[in-house]
Amino acid sequence: MSLAETSYVRGNDTATSDSTAKTQMSTYLVALFLTLVVLPVGLHVGPLYLTGVRIFLITLIVPLSINLLRGRYGSLLLTDIFFALYFVWIIIALWVNNPDKVVQNGGSTGVEFLGGHPKTLFH
Repeated sequence: MSLAETSYVRGNDTATSDSTAKTQMSTYLVALFLTLVVLPVGLHVGPLYLTGVRIFLITLIVPLSINLLRGRYGSLLLTDIFFALYFVWIIIALWVNNPDKVVQNGGSTGVEFLGGHPKTLFH
């Protein structure tokens, strides 16, 4: 088989360009995340105080979780399940012990914990 017969054509490799686009997007997301960690920007929405990081993670947690469940970041590991169970445990513990703060404390902890999960955000 000669080079002319192979399906690989230099410069038109879609798999390489697709992975490069994903890497660039991940780089921008991580840079934005780290910038928002440093900036003390936030706003009040009712009783909730949303920092820039929380707003960023709230917008990304749904598509990242869907991609995680679809297997785009590899197969689900036991640690992935433990991350989700930890969030459920925090919500139940807050609901039992301090029901008036469930949304405020549980939501912020869950978004920061699950949204910053390395397998989804930094993959």
